[in-house]
Amino acid sequence: MHFTQGWDNGFFYDIEYVEVWNEFYEPDFWSGTGTEAAELYEATYIAVKAALPDIKLGPSINRPLTSNPLPHDFWNYIEAHAVPVDFVSAHLYVDQPRDIEIRIHQHPDQHSWEDFFALLDHLPVDTPIVNSEWNRRIGCSLTGGNGNTVPGGAFVAGALIAMAGMHPSNSDHNLVMSHLYSARSQIWNAALQPKAPGVGLEAYAKLVTETPERLVVSDDHVVTADIDFRIMAGRSEDSRRVNLLVSYYDTSATTCPNNSHTSTTVPLTVNVTNLPWGNAPFIWKRWVHTANTALTLEASGSGAGGTFSTTQTMHANALE
Repeated sequence: MHFTQGWDNGFFYDIEYVEVWNEFYEPDFWSGTGTEAAELYEATYIAVKAALPDIKLGPSINRPLTSNPLPHDFWNYIEAHAVPVDFVSAHLYVDQPRDIEIRIHQHPDQHSWEDFFALLDHLPVDTPIVNSEWNRRIGCSLTGGNGNTVPGGAFVAGALIAMAGMHPSNSDHNLVMSHLYSARSQIWNAALQPKAPGVGLEAYAKLVTETPERLVVSDDHVVTADIDFRIMAGRSEDSRRVNLLVSYYDTSATTCPNNSHTSTTVPLTVNVTNLPWGNAPFIWKRWVHTANTALTLEASGSGAGGTFSTTQTMHANALE
């Protein structure tokens, strides 16, 4: 009420989703049982909905995949008592952008969130998922010294492209919102200059704000056990600009690539057809993430007509 209705000199923010607790499954944050966690969530749901019926509430809980009984007991109680769940708050720290897709709907052993929802009687398969925390695994992003390195930007860009592909506006999946963790140590420094992951965030923001009409991309991703290569493209509403965001993340040498793992190069050919300005002249620019703090202009040129093609050399663990 303080944040949505101005209670006690508060605010009138348009808050829609509220996560209940933080990581019930972590002993540092919850020392009770899974059943007790579910009872707390249920009591919170009833109380908050009575006062704020439009707020969506969801638990910060895991899928029951391990021998730890807490997630099992939590979900057993939710199922047995038909406790409402408006969304699930997932926290995903992973090795590659593709791992986020695996956790949401692609797990080979049917351990994804969507597979799990399908096993429950009263939660639909398209129950919304909010990644309220996501990043590279903690050892890569926060504690291993590799957070503010060029590969961190490539990971962020690739992960955002992957997650955009799972948003309900672009797919039959239901990943509705995600929050990169954490701004203080990952996105900007004290002078508000972007760190490497912040460069990835800003590059993605530039694409979706300048060119919000999403374009079809052939060969838009190549995903193997080690390589996560993705492209996303858009057109401006006035049809004067086309942007492409390319991310190439490579864990073949280590699960935590840093600036020492950007020397591998591959040829990259980009073909753009049906350019929206017909036979008019145009200019093109290629911006590359080679320094931790910014994109740098690598190449530029001009052309005319409805097609554009260029072959360049791209570095592994970088974005363009």
